[in-house]
Amino acid sequence: MKKLVFVLLPFLFLLIPVKLVKAQNMEVKKTVLILHGWPQPVEQGSLNYQYLTYFQNKGYNVVAPKLFTKDFVLKEPDAKNYVEKLLNGKKPDVIVGISLGGLLVPVIAKDYPDAKLIFIATDPKTQSEAPGLKIILDLAKNINFLRMLNLLRFMPSRILFSLYEFINPFNGSETDRELYVKDMNLNFKYMLAIPVDEEEEIVDFVSSSDNTELLKTMKNKSLIFSGKNDLMMPANSESNLHSLLINSQEIISNGGHFNVIADRNFQDIDKFLSE
Repeated sequence: MKKLVFVLLPFLFLLIPVKLVKAQNMEVKKTVLILHGWPQPVEQGSLNYQYLTYFQNKGYNVVAPKLFTKDFVLKEPDAKNYVEKLLNGKKPDVIVGISLGGLLVPVIAKDYPDAKLIFIATDPKTQSEAPGLKIILDLAKNINFLRMLNLLRFMPSRILFSLYEFINPFNGSETDRELYVKDMNLNFKYMLAIPVDEEEEIVDFVSSSDNTELLKTMKNKSLIFSGKNDLMMPANSESNLHSLLINSQEIISNGGHFNVIADRNFQDIDKFLSE
């Protein structure tokens, strides 16, 4: 009997690495939920695609719903139910909110207190310092005005550019202007693809969302990226995310709304996710 044990012992040790490999293969992937801004979804060709590739390279399961769709109404509880359906029972380990998408994050995250939150160029509510945006938002509450905006596709590019600067003024160094123009051209492409009734829904959501009181109750670990030159979602707003989220850290760059995050900031995300 003892001889049999000694003979089999080496083979038993050989089985251990196999079991370990199987256990590693069965390890459940972490899940990240990415909520995009207006009007660019998280897809190849958009500036938001960098977040999808970053998390995929980290081994995350990425859920990045298109928010401007007829599949749901962009307000609670319909938006929340839609997102949870796409999560399919998975609890997000990380929730990322970009600009408008950041207004939706607290509504989703209140049910996931263990999820880490990343806010990019967003606020508890719309507190724009860009006068043009305020005017457009007020006018856009009229469906006829929204229909008129859809005629922009027929206007010369020079007029489109002037209107865009009125809504989202450039406020940065000349080295940033190339990226600003790229962002503008992409925004026009996606903007004109959104149906008028969806645009009406977006305007209503942006105008009415206010997460100030909800954020005061949340204890999620949070990382906030803001830009000194962001006039759409200003870093110096009186009631900002960092002041409301008790377990948050904020990184303020010199960027505008379109370039709050630079390549080096992904190292900050690395550190935040590993903590």
